[in-house]
Amino acid sequence: MEGREKIPDLDILILLVGTNPLPNYVSALALASTDTRVHLLHTHETGPVSGNLRGQLKRSFEDGNIFEHGI
Repeated sequence: MEGREKIPDLDILILLVGTNPLPNYVSALALASTDTRVHLLHTHETGPVSGNLRGQLKRSFEDGNIFEHGI
């Protein structure tokens, strides 16, 4: 597409994890580069979803750049 601007590389991507991890997974793959620090924010209820999402994201990003935070 002409006139479409490229999204700049992100240093940090913060994602709020809910019960459906797919939107966060797609967002991370679309917006982050392999060295972007990805922070997954989750509640007690969505902690297991966040853990599963982290496991999938480790395939595309450096493991040391994916962080989980309970809120």
